Amino acid sequence: MSGDAKKTAHLKEHLPYEIRMLRYTLGELTKRRSHVLEWNVYFESFAVHARNLYDFLTNSDDSRNFKAKDFIDQFATLKTDQTKGTFEKLNSQVFHLGKSRPTNQTEKANRDHAKKVASWIEKEFNRFVDGLAPRYRSEWDWDNADPSKITLGDSVRSQSATASTRINSSAV
Repeated sequence: MSGDAKKTAHLKEHLPYEIRMLRYTLGELTKRRSHVLEWNVYFESFAVHARNLYDFLTNSDDSRNFKAKDFIDQFATLKTDQTKGTFEKLNSQVFHLGKSRPTNQTEKANRDHAKKVASWIEKEFNRFVDGLAPRYRSEWDWDNADPSKITLGDSVRSQSATASTRINSSAV
């Protein structure tokens, strides 16, 4: 697959998925849960999608992944004190089983931190989409990033296709 085709795939599938999951998991974090572990599942999922988008938008140094500047040469966004602080909390709380992992509830990232990070990501991602060249802008569809536009049927079909592909490729 050519570099341009990979970028198109990123804009049509991968980036909308990350935004969609960020939005969905944030919405789930605001609901009352019967068990704390259920809340933790959504929080951890939110953190993963937030980090993926944060790294994309801030042009992280990881050469294995696309960055916003791969689509818009001069695209840059700054990490704010707010986002840096939250991601420091997420790194020690979610992404690593480190020695300095917090145990005190007041030191942990929470729903309010998630809302602030999501707001920053939404603002910066809108700026990114607005700055895309027409050939890439035409590939972006906000509906693909909207969790309310995904139906159970879409999910089941997608999972069936993936399972079928796995079965067929493993039979070879």
